[in-house]
Parts: sequence; C-alpha cells; structure tokens
Amino acid sequence: MQNITTIAHLQAAIAEAETAQTKAIHALKEEAIAAYESMQPLQVLKTTLKNAATLPNLKDNLINASMGLVAGYFSKEVLIGDSKNPIRKVLGAFLEFGVANVVSKNTATIKSFAENIWHQLMAKKEAQEENY
Repeated sequence: MQNITTIAHLQAAIAEAETAQTKAIHALKEEAIAAYESMQPLQVLKTTLKNAATLPNLKDNLINASMGLVAGYFSKEVLIGDSKNPIRKVLGAFLEFGVANVVSKNTATIKSFAENIWHQLMAKKEAQEENY
C-alpha cells in the first residue's frame, strides 16, 4: 500500500475502499439468500432425491430389500399366522427376519430360478398350443 500524502489521494483511497466494501456486502447478501433457499425443506428434499437417484445400485438395493421384506412377512404369515402364543410370535419374528435376510442377499439366484421356471412354463404352454 502506498503512503497517502494528499487529501485527493486520501479521498480516492476511501472511495475505493467503500466500493470494495459495497461489493463484498452485496456478494455476502447473495450467498446468504442462496444458503437460505437451499435450506428450505422442499429444496432439501429435492436435493436429497437427486443425490439418491444418482447413487449406484440404489434401484437394485431397494428391490432386493423389498423382496426380502415381503418374503419374510409372507413366510411368517403362512407358517405362524395370527397366533396368540408369545413363543410362536417370537419364533415368527425370527423366521421373518431370517427369510428377509436370506432373500435380500440372494435375490440374483432367486430371480434366475424364477426366470427358469417361467420359461419352462411358457415352453410347456407353447407345446400344448402346438398340439391343438
């Protein structure tokens, strides 16, 4: 910084400092508004959903978890039912958790097995239609 020796230089330096201060305040206000808008609940939800949609394998993980939960629930309902016995209820909860865990970890095998069965059924149906 230069030494200021005249009033004109002093006034110019003050004006320059005031301009810099005005620009800094304006930039700070814009950043505050942007931060406020980004923290709105709807905006946070939109950002979260955008980020979640770009995660790798999210769709597969959701499908696997859903298949596991559904399979666990149905296995509990089929084998235990609406029992009033507390021991059967606990066993049903363990069964539900176990089946859900196994299914969610082995969905690829289950999907390929189901596809094979589907293809065999379709082949039998086509064979029966050809015979008629």
